[in-house]
Amino acid sequence: MKALIVGASAGFGKDLCYSLAGKGYSLVITSSDKKDLIPLVADIKFKFGTKISYFVIDAKDPISSISKIIKFFKNQSKPNVILFPIGFVSDLDNLNYHFKNFDNIFNVNLKVIVGICSFMIPFMKKLKSPVIVGFGSIASVRGRDKNIVYSAAKRALESYFESLRFAMQDTNLLVQFYRLGYIESHSSIYKKLVFKPYRSVLLANKVTANLNKDFGISTQPFFWSIISQILKLLPWFLFKKIKQ
Repeated sequence: MKALIVGASAGFGKDLCYSLAGKGYSLVITSSDKKDLIPLVADIKFKFGTKISYFVIDAKDPISSISKIIKFFKNQSKPNVILFPIGFVSDLDNLNYHFKNFDNIFNVNLKVIVGICSFMIPFMKKLKSPVIVGFGSIASVRGRDKNIVYSAAKRALESYFESLRFAMQDTNLLVQFYRLGYIESHSSIYKKLVFKPYRSVLLANKVTANLNKDFGISTQPFFWSIISQILKLLPWFLFKKIKQ
């Protein structure tokens, strides 16, 4: 079994690499930073002896990224599993965020994922146990005055995966989507959060264990599913008082 991990070089994406390698998957990994990918590839080869290859893409440029993926897989077997732990967020993403920067957020969090899926799906439907896994954010549940473009992109991504699952219902291709609460990352270390971030290695192991399950959308950690329902149902006069 082969897995393609888009956004693999750090944090949750990196943990997914180790988790899948530990289960015997051969890996193709990609991110924007070659300096991060090279030691990761070497370490996984050393620890697991698994077959692993990599290439660099800049997801802020979807056309170039998808072209590289098409070229890479032209003469080799396609992956049974594709996971998209890729994302881009900016602390400047608010109502004053310059429109020229919108594309970067939409490209990384939405466009490049849709493009890769469109290319890969016809091939994957012919393979054994194919799975596509997307990752969204609790930030998409209800808009606020920060992470505005990011939240919109993640909400669109969730809608896309719902449509994708619907379209694939009569095929052997599983479509999974995780709506994520606070996940342990380099950025979370420096932020004061109401809830303790979920360990990304635990999430990676859970995702790997669930690859054969047809569940649609899963909110992780689970208690965030309760929080998301409360946020959806909270009347405006109360919701607007939440600290932004």
